[in-house]
Amino acid sequence: LFLYTPGVPKHPWIMPFIEFALSPEGQEIVESVGFISQQVEIEPIKASEKMPLEYARIVGESQGRLSVNFRFRPGSTEIDAKAIRDMDRVVKFLAAPENRNKQVYLLGFSDSSGAADANLQLSQERAEEVARQMTLRGVPVAAVLGLGDALPVASNSTKAGQEKNRRVEVWLD
Repeated sequence: LFLYTPGVPKHPWIMPFIEFALSPEGQEIVESVGFISQQVEIEPIKASEKMPLEYARIVGESQGRLSVNFRFRPGSTEIDAKAIRDMDRVVKFLAAPENRNKQVYLLGFSDSSGAADANLQLSQERAEEVARQMTLRGVPVAAVLGLGDALPVASNSTKAGQEKNRRVEVWLD
């Protein structure tokens, strides 16, 4: 479910409606009517031999990946506007008593545009930026790893696919 507004909405109900839609209560309704909610959840994933070795090790030792990925502008370590709101959701999820003592691992990725070495460095810097943002919010990060353009989740031949591949995943142990 996507909601778009002009820069400054004219109707006084628009922003309160959007705030409600993004709240935990609103997201429960979103999910109940069949849309994908933005609730943070742990998704268990099994390691496979197609994964880079270090990634497979983290996957194999973890409880799972969070349902939220942090996305970035092309060639940048600047998180996008949605990621700022996602950061608050993730921090709140990690502050819950059942998650408070879990180790946080951040795995950064890039699209395949450009040189492999530059992509690897950029993916590391993206993961470090998410770690910095989490640390500022009181969440310790156990490890940060950049994996470049390994493990694309979409085709790198389209802009939409490249956007999905420029991400930082959050794993919990």
